[in-house]
Amino acid sequence: MLSHANLERQLLTAQTAKTELKMKLREKELLVERSERDRRWFADREKEEREEKEKEREEHNKVTKIGFALIFSKVDAENHSLRISVASLQQEFDDAPKPPLNFMLLHPTKPRFWIVNCFLFLIFLT
Repeated sequence: MLSHANLERQLLTAQTAKTELKMKLREKELLVERSERDRRWFADREKEEREEKEKEREEHNKVTKIGFALIFSKVDAENHSLRISVASLQQEFDDAPKPPLNFMLLHPTKPRFWIVNCFLFLIFLT
């Protein structure tokens, strides 16, 4: 009878250990399942962020290209306008009467102008 009670106790201990191990296994499986679910969730978020960044980059590149195209077209238009202005000013300059050569020598911005005027002033005084 002693061995029968001992066997029942061992059986009860084994059943308790088995139940505890099943509970631990279930907890580990739940933990693995949660980890897998979290990993998939993070992978999905990362993929969405990557796609969003790529979309923003493409949009930025489009805007930049359009912006540069507008800037270049404005610069080209301004360049064309300035070339027309230069051409008309050149034409006006070519059509304008030319001053005599001695006038150029005695222009107020030239030092000769002041020397000649001083000389003439001195002659006038004497």
